Amino acid sequence: MEAHIRELLDRYQYSEEVKQIAAFRVLFGGEDAKQVMQEFGIHSIYTLNPYLYP
Repeated sequence: MEAHIRELLDRYQYSEEVKQIAAFRVLFGGEDAKQVMQEFGIHSIYTLNPYLYP
């Protein structure tokens, strides 16, 4: 059970660099947030909110 929980936690953690690049592309590149999130495998807009709305 512990290995399964660890795998889930690891799967949904994104590096600062990934979050910053995704936010930059949305804010300054004019790309659609959903498309960028899908490309990076980000499942929740709440992951990017702190970067989009500081």
